[in-house]
Amino acid sequence: MKTIDKTTITIKTDRTMKRDFADLCDNIGISMSAVLNAMMRQAVRKQEIKISALDLNGLSPAEASELKRRADEVRAGRAKMYSSIVGRGRLSEDPSVSLTAATFP
Repeated sequence: MKTIDKTTITIKTDRTMKRDFADLCDNIGISMSAVLNAMMRQAVRKQEIKISALDLNGLSPAEASELKRRADEVRAGRAKMYSSIVGRGRLSEDPSVSLTAATFP
């Protein structure tokens, strides 16, 4: 049986990141070391490193920028507001419908 020669890698990260990553790994039920080793094996095998640029809301930078632009339009009063809508853009006369929509120039 072949023995695997192991080594240690030391990385620097902030305390919060380490704690959050440790919590994530604990919740999944796998060690941080196992996760990092799996990520390294995958990167070497595929010869690529994938890092998501999504923010905490799951938005890409372009989507976040567009959402901010639209929110600014609403705040500035440059969007036409509808107090309630029902499916596919039809206006509702029912006051119990609580969705809000806006159209942008």
